[in-house]
Amino acid sequence: MAGITGTVGTTGKTVDQLTVKEMVENGIHPVEKILHVDLNEASYNQVQKVEGLTLIDPQTLAVLNDNDFGVASIIVNPDGTFTLNYQPEPIQLGIIETTGNGLDASDRDAKINIRQWPVKGLYLPDAIASYKVGGKTFLVTANEGDAREYDAFEEAVRIGDDDKVTLDPEAFPNGAVLKNDANLGRLNITTTMGKSAAGLYTELFVFGGRSFSIWNSSGKLAYDSGDLLERITSEAYPSNFNASNDNNTFDNRSDDKGPEPEGVVIGKVLGKPYAFIGLERIGGVAVFDVSDPAAPKFIEYVNNRNFDIEPETEDEQGNPAAGDLGPEGLLFISNDASPNGRPLLVVGNEISGTTTIYQIKSTRSGRDR
Repeated sequence: MAGITGTVGTTGKTVDQLTVKEMVENGIHPVEKILHVDLNEASYNQVQKVEGLTLIDPQTLAVLNDNDFGVASIIVNPDGTFTLNYQPEPIQLGIIETTGNGLDASDRDAKINIRQWPVKGLYLPDAIASYKVGGKTFLVTANEGDAREYDAFEEAVRIGDDDKVTLDPEAFPNGAVLKNDANLGRLNITTTMGKSAAGLYTELFVFGGRSFSIWNSSGKLAYDSGDLLERITSEAYPSNFNASNDNNTFDNRSDDKGPEPEGVVIGKVLGKPYAFIGLERIGGVAVFDVSDPAAPKFIEYVNNRNFDIEPETEDEQGNPAAGDLGPEGLLFISNDASPNGRPLLVVGNEISGTTTIYQIKSTRSGRDR
């Protein structure tokens, strides 16, 4: 007999019997799967068969179960009697808010493309602040991410650099596609983690989380903003999305650290704690109500920057005429310590050399504070 019908190459196996490595070796490139949401963990676990699903928006998933059109399964027994084997379950619609952990990974795709990729972010916070809720201390970090670079050592490398990055074909069966500049090819990763003994990358670790996080005093993660900061800035400035603090170029920082959360300070306004997150590259401050450490609420995003003006002067210095560039330090002044009796936020900007003072307005009993 010449061979077994349906087997692949010399493996003696059918396609469904092959390992990922054997598939790649035989020129078969399986589609890579990424888990977006576990329905059990999302509490949609009271049904037997999940049937339909659709996206309501990028962060909201609708799922529906199958009730077999309400018709029960009937088994005919040998003695001629009938047994109802299954009672159709009622239709249960589930609306699930998914956690956003995506990023725009390329500065060469000419679009805003915030999505999940097979990479992991190293938090590497640049700033940290603490506050208390119910007598418990929580820590807030701005997860900027920085690479080490010395004369004899350079940590960052682009995924698409074929001389320095070889992807493990079993871990990344679609590695050639990922290395495309419009996908992950331009994204910077660390060379110090994720490699096997053979020197193949089995995991990809990028710098920073492009997020802010809240931790309890034992270091356990209570919340991470995921891709929320990138989504907020993309909606506020779609034409200058992920621009840097020295240019107005669309998508410029997508292959690096996105908006780059740099600073964080906590301040209380009318008894509520708020986190003020400074974004070093595109600029501005994102404000969140952090009364519930596990579920902060986005309040607003402000950016005192004029994208119609070049951020650099002819001698390559920060241009104050463009507004605030590169927020570095943030200081909250409570109304008790404020010279005008109202809470203030002071932001120092590294590139433009400017300092902006925001007066925080809130309402209690119809009166502005």
